[in-house]
Amino acid sequence: MSSNYRSGQKAVGPSEELIRRRHLRKKYRRRIRVARVVIALILAGGVAVLVTGPSGDLRFFKKLATSTTSKKHRITSTSSTGVSTSTTTSTSVPVTSTTTSPASMDPDAVGVRSFTFVDTSRLIYPPHTATGQPEPRTLVTYLYYPAISPKSEGASSSGNRDTSQYGPSQINDLPRAYGSKPLPLIVFAHGFDLWPWQYQPLLYSWVNAGFVVAAPIFPLTNPDAPGGLFEEDIVNQPQDVNFVLSQLLGLNSQAGSPIDGLINTSEIGIAGHSDGGETMMAVGYDTCCINHEVKAAAILSGAKLYIDGGSYFPPGTPPLLIVQGTADTVNLPQHSENIWEEAPPPKYFLQLVGAGHYHPYIHSDPFEEAVAKVTTDFFLRELVGVSQPFQGLSSPGSLPSFAQLQEDP
Repeated sequence: MSSNYRSGQKAVGPSEELIRRRHLRKKYRRRIRVARVVIALILAGGVAVLVTGPSGDLRFFKKLATSTTSKKHRITSTSSTGVSTSTTTSTSVPVTSTTTSPASMDPDAVGVRSFTFVDTSRLIYPPHTATGQPEPRTLVTYLYYPAISPKSEGASSSGNRDTSQYGPSQINDLPRAYGSKPLPLIVFAHGFDLWPWQYQPLLYSWVNAGFVVAAPIFPLTNPDAPGGLFEEDIVNQPQDVNFVLSQLLGLNSQAGSPIDGLINTSEIGIAGHSDGGETMMAVGYDTCCINHEVKAAAILSGAKLYIDGGSYFPPGTPPLLIVQGTADTVNLPQHSENIWEEAPPPKYFLQLVGAGHYHPYIHSDPFEEAVAKVTTDFFLRELVGVSQPFQGLSSPGSLPSFAQLQEDP
């Protein structure tokens, strides 16, 4: 895969070409905007709400009937050769619950594991390495899953959104809930200069609805990137996602692994914010990097990612949910509007009137609650096949007035 953006050879309309150029120019201004937002959050007390969220949601397990054991499958990709994989954990809690009482297998916590996946077939070069030498692409990946609290900590049937800890200190290796039942998976891609755990309220909403969430840290677009942030590396992130997914599915089919049988391989979705949304656009819809294991995608304030050799929306692409704030000055609303116009159905478009680029995803506020509600229903409908009204559409008034949802089934 080439690491360069298209040079304008792709046949697109003048308006989209103009948008693409603006999109490239805004990348050079992104760091300044992010710094201003962080300062504003601190002044407004926003740091405190990064780690708080609405109550959990156990609708998936209330609606899902007992399922049969799903097939186990490991995908292959051009980047899966010469791979070193390691697992980082912090306790000796058993991998799965051995409790025989059905009630005790209900989820009352969010389990967190950490995996380190090393792709030796793709390298990072100085000055973007810690050693000053070429290094393989290393992707630390956090895995969030429905879990069971140790009895000594007290159990709750309302789900867990404990946000007193976030980041590396979250790792707990709690026993998974619901025994050996395989669960749907959402792979999440963080934005530029952000950590996955800054989205904790949103990610925990999905976990408490019955999903496993995998969130890799991209090597050169996280806040601690060696040699400084390097946003142009975004073109390598779609293959990072495909690589991480291949490794997770490999562990899923490996007897005795920490996640043996945890993932339902027929129910895999993706989601991403900002640059992570652009990354997931390529994984879900661009022939350069498309992953056919993906059955649904949610793009949060994203845009198209232009990579040499690819084209968007070939036949058979999965259902799409677009989320966009109308006051976003980083990824402009027109990016999402263009995707909406071009994407084939089924597709959905959630517009958040007055929302900017960050609030709907890294805060616990009405914007984030609306995003959590709609994305959860989207993945329940398109991945799991749960028949229920789509929040805000079939049930008028269930979403606040600032949240406007369109659909084209």
